[in-house]
Amino acid sequence: MAEQKKKKSLITKSQSYFGDYLLMLLALCVPAVYYCGRRAVFVLLVSVGTSVFCDLTGGLLFYNKILLRDLCAVFTGTAIALMMPPTVPYYVPALASAFAIFAVKIPFGGSMKVPVVPAAAGFAFVTVCFPGEVFSFPVSGTSATGQFVSGTSLAGMLQKSSSMHLDPISVSDILTGSVSGPMGTACAVVLLGCAVFLLIRRPKAFIGTFGFVLACAVLALLFPRVNTGALASLILEVCSGSLLFAAVFFITDPATSPRNPVYALLYGVYSGALCMITRYFGIYEESVCFAVIIANCSWPAVQNLLDKISENGKGRQKEVQ
Repeated sequence: MAEQKKKKSLITKSQSYFGDYLLMLLALCVPAVYYCGRRAVFVLLVSVGTSVFCDLTGGLLFYNKILLRDLCAVFTGTAIALMMPPTVPYYVPALASAFAIFAVKIPFGGSMKVPVVPAAAGFAFVTVCFPGEVFSFPVSGTSATGQFVSGTSLAGMLQKSSSMHLDPISVSDILTGSVSGPMGTACAVVLLGCAVFLLIRRPKAFIGTFGFVLACAVLALLFPRVNTGALASLILEVCSGSLLFAAVFFITDPATSPRNPVYALLYGVYSGALCMITRYFGIYEESVCFAVIIANCSWPAVQNLLDKISENGKGRQKEVQ
């Protein structure tokens, strides 16, 4: 009886968490469809459909039950699709979603027990396997007409350390998502709105998001990859790729993020630092998902180290007293 109550509690918690996050993802789908047209809809349907099918199949095969109730599969498929370019071949998001469910969620017994964020793992998998398809972005607006004119994303420009200048028009384009990039993570205004929603609905989770963005912003100011000023570096780094997207949706994952507010802040800072390091030295133009996975795997050891330091500090204080 106690075990059943515990399972129901986990499902309810998961439904509440992913329900809120699906609302935010739905808001990001609006600019994705606006800029990318029906192609965005098809990529979303393929990714979500694959994720749901794999979750349903895996749950029945390995646990003899339906796992779809936790909404993790829908969230995972939607998040993966929004990080893709609209021109991506359909098999890429399908494989990413299948990997996220079959290799991460199912083996560990559900969304609240995973060691890493499934969507981040799925995207990282196809990044390694199909980098050309994952980072082939069309010029903003052309995919809606079916022309698919090849463009260069902000993250790609930063990787080449281009001399990019900011002016009122380009800043406006960056904020509204009218630039080449992932179809659902380029609109900074909507992502900032999602962050505000997160702050209101889940203030404890927002602590990790704040720490992540803070660390990225500080490193962007201290170590710019462009030679046009610190402000340009800050805006371009924070608004490029899937940085803000990961800050809102991955760093706050309930299965992998600390519950203690102080540790949540430190975890966010730690993850943000890893994000910038992998951006500076990584081989891919966007490596935030790799940073999230590294943080997921290494944070328990970091937290244990912090606990030992804290215990030693308290012991010394008692000896002095």
